[in-house]
Amino acid sequence: MILWELIDREKQNTKLDYLQIFRLSKENSKQRIVHEQEQPKPFKKTYVYRMPETFTGKIYVIDDGDHETMLLAEKY
Repeated sequence: MILWELIDREKQNTKLDYLQIFRLSKENSKQRIVHEQEQPKPFKKTYVYRMPETFTGKIYVIDDGDHETMLLAEKY
C-alpha cells in the first residue's frame, strides 16, 4: 500500500511517466524504498520506513491511462 501512496503523493507535484520503478531493500532492519522515473522529468527519491517485515526486490508500476498495474520485476 505504501507504494501506491508514494505515487499519489508524487502526482501532486510532478508529471509522472507511465513507468514508475521501486527498488526495495533492507537497511538496518528497516525498509528502504528508492522511487524513480526516467521520463519526462527524471527523479529519484529515497524513503526509509520502520516495518514489521522487509522485502528486497524491484517493482514496476505501469499506468496505461485506464489501469495501474504493479509487477514484481523478477517475474517479467
